[in-house]
Amino acid sequence: MHQKLTLRTQVEWVVTKKNHFKEQLCEGAKLNRDFEKEITHQQTEGGGISISFVEELFSLHKEAPVNMESWSRTGPCSRVTRMFPKKSQHTETEVNGTTQYKKLNTFLRLDLEKTCRKNGLDDDFSNKSWDNGRLIVSRIISMYGKLWHGYEVHGIEKIPEGPGLIVYYHGATSVDYHFFVCNLYIQTGRVSYSVVDRSLRIIPGLQLYLKLLTAVYGGREQCVEILKKGNLLGVAPGGARESFFSDENYGILWGNRKGFAQVAIDAKVPIIPLFTQNIREVCRTFGITWFIRWLNERFQLPFAPEYGCFPVKLCTYIGDPIPYDPNITATELVEKTKIAIEALRDRHQKLPGNISRALLERFDKHQKDD
Repeated sequence: MHQKLTLRTQVEWVVTKKNHFKEQLCEGAKLNRDFEKEITHQQTEGGGISISFVEELFSLHKEAPVNMESWSRTGPCSRVTRMFPKKSQHTETEVNGTTQYKKLNTFLRLDLEKTCRKNGLDDDFSNKSWDNGRLIVSRIISMYGKLWHGYEVHGIEKIPEGPGLIVYYHGATSVDYHFFVCNLYIQTGRVSYSVVDRSLRIIPGLQLYLKLLTAVYGGREQCVEILKKGNLLGVAPGGARESFFSDENYGILWGNRKGFAQVAIDAKVPIIPLFTQNIREVCRTFGITWFIRWLNERFQLPFAPEYGCFPVKLCTYIGDPIPYDPNITATELVEKTKIAIEALRDRHQKLPGNISRALLERFDKHQKDD
């Protein structure tokens, strides 16, 4: 039988293991840096990795004191603890093997990063290599929109072949814009970049989706650059304020924001107005209460309490593009864009909005055409 360890003995054992573990980390970090330098040197000076270098890697593979079959299923280890065998003590041979495994792990990680960079898959999600994944996601989202909201888009032929700035009204949720972007890609194969709030990146699982649909978090310069390359770019000038504090009367709450207009002027592109019928009936917010308004003004909340997700009828209408005019100011362009979106709203939206009516419109076959 094993003798019970006293509390002092247990503490001393933990401290010893901790110090030993720290030494392993320091040694592994130094070896990884040296190993990366060796790879870079052989790729730049020798035109590739030498055969002897590869043979060394295979020898490391055989000597690594880990379950390689299990490791091959999970990929390169991201946690340091996986680099150590499951034993209470490490002999000198095991420590050397662990160090060699770190070398192999580093090489495979660098090789994967090199492959991603070669195919443009690391940071450029607008690359055509992602088209299959983007098409699958777009079809899934489009199917959801069709089944749950009977979603339709009218006037997609009005979008010019070249670059353009799509300006839309922001409801309590922007699900209509996502439906539009996916339908645009399915029907025309065009990718529309989208300006989104930085706070959305913290939502688990959403970052990859936003990258796949080419979300933009940068400022005015990045937007101008995207448009000058011939792309479409979508933006909701009202943003969170319009989402939280507008109501069933569909008031446009842009305040003094005119950055989007300056982007269109600097990039010399037209503005494409867009409005979705019944978007405020999908969800309702509690943003009109004084307490929520105070919280938002005080802390700039990225969200507000809401309820709903009602299966109301959604129809997106695209207006006539506002052509680029070198003689117009940003303030004047903002006003022209606001008038264009209000015209779409007044033509296609019954005011004030009503959830029950919006639900019944799912069965109305006499929807107004654009």
